[in-house]
Amino acid sequence: DPVAAVVPCYLPNEAPIIQGTLGHIMERLEHLDDLTVYLVYNTPRDMPIEAELMAMAKVADGRDPRRRLVVQRVEGSTSKAENLNHVIPQVAAPYVAIYDADHHPDADSLALAVHYLQDSGCDCVQGSTYIREGCVLLRLLVRAEFFVNYFVVLPAMQVVAGTGFFGGANGLWRTASLQRLAFDEAALTEDIDCFARAKVQHGFRFEFLPESCSGELLPAGPRAIWRQRLRWAMGWDQVTLRHAAAFWGAELSCRMRAGLLYIFFCRWLTQTCAFFIVVLNTRSAIQWQLAQASDDVRALHVPPCVYTLQLASFYGYCIFVGYAMVRAALHDGLILLPGLVMYFFLMPVYVLCNSTLLLVSLCRVSTGSTGEWVVTARAGGGAAAPGGKQQPLLAGG
Repeated sequence: DPVAAVVPCYLPNEAPIIQGTLGHIMERLEHLDDLTVYLVYNTPRDMPIEAELMAMAKVADGRDPRRRLVVQRVEGSTSKAENLNHVIPQVAAPYVAIYDADHHPDADSLALAVHYLQDSGCDCVQGSTYIREGCVLLRLLVRAEFFVNYFVVLPAMQVVAGTGFFGGANGLWRTASLQRLAFDEAALTEDIDCFARAKVQHGFRFEFLPESCSGELLPAGPRAIWRQRLRWAMGWDQVTLRHAAAFWGAELSCRMRAGLLYIFFCRWLTQTCAFFIVVLNTRSAIQWQLAQASDDVRALHVPPCVYTLQLASFYGYCIFVGYAMVRAALHDGLILLPGLVMYFFLMPVYVLCNSTLLLVSLCRVSTGSTGEWVVTARAGGGAAAPGGKQQPLLAGG
C-alpha cells in the first residue's frame, strides 16, 4: 500500500540538516513499494536553500516514480502544528508517518510499522527513537535512557493502562484517523494534546512498537536538554490540567478511562515516590557512614516501615535493571550496555532532576508563565536562528 511520510521543518534552525534527512528517508527506507515524502516548512525570511529543496524534489520525481518528494512552504505559519494541519488533509496514502527534521529512521522501521498497523487494527503505532549523533558521553547516557523508556517502561505502561500514546515523531497513523483531528497550535506538546483528544473524542487505539526505531540528534549541551525536557514536562502538565475532567466523562470503557488517569496523573505519584525513596536511601547511606566513623550502632537504626520500603525498592530496582540489561543485549548486543551502566548508576541524579523539572513545570503551568519557545539547538546540526527564538518552537523532540 502507498505510504506517506511528513517532515515538518523550521528552516533557519534546521536548514543544515534537512537535506540529509530527506535524502535518508527517500533512499534508505526499504520494503516500501510506494512512498511520498512531504516536506512542510515555515521560515520568517526567504532562504537560498528553498530553491535547492525544490530542485531536490524535481530530481527525486524523475529518478524513481515510486519515490516522490513534495516540498511546500506554509505561508504565515509559526508552528509545527500549523505545518502539520496544512499538509495532513492533502495526504492520499492510507498510512502517514511523521518524522522530525533530524530523524533518520532505520531501513526497515517504516515497513515494520505499516505491517504492524495493518495486523493490529489500531489507529496509530508509536515507534522508538535513539540518539545517533552528539557528545559521546551524553549520547551514551541519553540513548540508554531512551532505550529503557521505549523498550521497558512504556510497554509496561501499555499493559497497565491498556493503551499507548502518540509521541510526535516516528509515529505511523491511519490517514483517515489522523484527518479527523487537528493539531492545537497553542499546545506546548501538540502530540500529547492530539493523543488525549483522539482518545477522549474518538476512542482511537494507540500501541507502542519499540522495534520500529529512528535515530535523532542530541540537543547541543545540558542547557538545550534542560529546555527541551522542561517543555515536555510543561506540555504534559498542560494537557493533564486541560483534559482532566474529560478523561472520566468520556464515552470509553472503565478500563480505558482509568488508563488515561493512570498515564496523566500517576506520573506525579510515581515521581514523588521515587524522590522519597532516593532521599530515604541517601539518608541511610549517610547514617551508615557516620556509624562506621563513630562505632555507634544506634545510628544504624531505622524504623521498620522505612526498612521494608528500602528493601522492596532495592529488589524491585534489581529486577528492573536486570530485565533492561537482558532486553538491551537481545536488541543490540553489547552496544547499549556501557550507557546503561552509566544510566543506572546515575539514576538517583535522574530522579532528582526529573523531580525538579516536574516542580518547575507545575509552578509555571499553574501560573501561566510558560514563557517563550526556544529553538532546540542540535548537536551535529546548525546553530539556532538569529535571536535563538521562534514563536513557537518547531524543532521537534
